[in-house]
Amino acid sequence: MERRVSRPADVLPTSALVDEMTMPPRLRRLQADYAQLTAAFAGHPAVRVEPLGPMPPERYRILYAVAGLRLWPDRQVWRAYQHVLDIYLPPAYPW
Repeated sequence: MERRVSRPADVLPTSALVDEMTMPPRLRRLQADYAQLTAAFAGHPAVRVEPLGPMPPERYRILYAVAGLRLWPDRQVWRAYQHVLDIYLPPAYPW
């Protein structure tokens, strides 16, 4: 009788591993970017990261609660305490 030795891949085919293995490279990258971005700013008092759209997101809105300057359309400079940055990762990302 032949004895079969299990390898880790044979023993642990979890759905998370299977999903990650079958996911296209771009979606894997977007998922990894989302995990890094949310971990980097989790609990930060001055930065909030909002993913926009379906998961994994390709759009983000970053809200900064810090003092800074803002240029208004009339070319006047005003002090501002909230700043918004929208990020879009196009279909060619990562290139």
